[in-house]
Formats: sequence, structure tokens, C-alpha cells
Amino acid sequence: MNVFEKAHAAADSIGIYSCPDVYPGDDRERWITYNTVSERGALYGDDTAHDMVTSIQVHLFLPANENYFDTRKQLRDALIAQGFTFPDMVNNSIEGMHRHIVLECDDDEERED
Repeated sequence: MNVFEKAHAAADSIGIYSCPDVYPGDDRERWITYNTVSERGALYGDDTAHDMVTSIQVHLFLPANENYFDTRKQLRDALIAQGFTFPDMVNNSIEGMHRHIVLECDDDEERED
């Protein structure tokens, strides 16, 4: 399962609509988007990376006046259950009528050559 499939599964497990990269804008109150930040080699041997670490950002949007602590914790726990590292919350801002919370985490997978 790739990182986008894992992020989508995490969002599904807490019942929030999700999609990669850009929200399609269909008037939902809550949604999640996710994007790749970086990919880098890891676990080097014989001058070759045998693992790949992918960093992603997961963007959680909720109504601005809603308490976000429980939802953020549910999403964090769902990401961990999918094999991601413990997410850092790198941004929490209000954009119009929505709160925008950005969680950043890594996924480590064995390279397939």
C-alpha cells in the first residue's frame, strides 16, 4: 500500500472525506487532503538505499468554531495505525470559516527494484 492509500485509509477510519493534493470544493464541512513533502533513501548498504522514507503532510479542515482536539487525536492515532511515524502538528490556522490543521509524518518502506 502506498503512502496515499495509507493516508486515505486513516481518514476513512475516522469517517472524514479525503483526497490527494487538492480539495474538489463540494461544500463539505470537514475534509482531509494529503501531499508528499519529500522522498529520500535510507538503510544504505553496498552504496544503495534499500529503504525509502516518504514525508507527507495531512491537512485536516474543520469548522472554525469546532473543538478540534478529539478529531486531531483520532487522525493522529489512525495515521500511526497505518504505519506512519508520530505526526508533528506544523500548522493550526483559521482560513475563512474553517480551521486548517497540518500534520506531518513519515512512512518507511522497503524499495522494490
